[in-house]
Amino acid sequence: MKKVLILLLMIGSLLMWGCAAAEESATPEEEAPAEEAAQEGEMGEEDSMRGTAQVTLAGKNITIEYGRPTLQGRDMIAQLEVGAPWRLGMNTATTLDTEAALTFGGATVDPGHYRLWAMKTSETEWVLIVSSSMEEFDEASEVARIPLTQGENAQPVEQFTIALEGTGDNSGTFTATWDTLKLSADFTAE
Repeated sequence: MKKVLILLLMIGSLLMWGCAAAEESATPEEEAPAEEAAQEGEMGEEDSMRGTAQVTLAGKNITIEYGRPTLQGRDMIAQLEVGAPWRLGMNTATTLDTEAALTFGGATVDPGHYRLWAMKTSETEWVLIVSSSMEEFDEASEVARIPLTQGENAQPVEQFTIALEGTGDNSGTFTATWDTLKLSADFTAE
């Protein structure tokens, strides 16, 4: 009886030790603040945490599909490091599908399917990065780096939001807002 009791105690100790070790281990995504913003949605919430921005210009559709993290009292923007790419949303990649050729200042994006990233290049400057790769960030796959104008929202925005707005028959504005941060870029479509 004593041997059985000791065996059960040993098995129980091993199981508890294994569970504690699994809880203590953290993946690189859980450790990085920018990734925390991108990973915050729970599996059952994923569909309600997705958003779509769409506009039709020059008779052609332009669509961005993205994840919509919420602040939940955190200052996530301040945690994004200068020079570090941010997937511009959460969970799966933020994508751009465009039937039109888009021109942002001197940068042109041909019709196609792309992944979007944002990068803080200084404390007051940001760029929108258009990539042909649907995988992890890779500078070699960059199609364009588009300077974004940084502004401030009158009221904090709790849930990250991307908008595409037509400003003319073939012109529009890309806007991303979260907390008090507002990033935008004007473009034309052909």
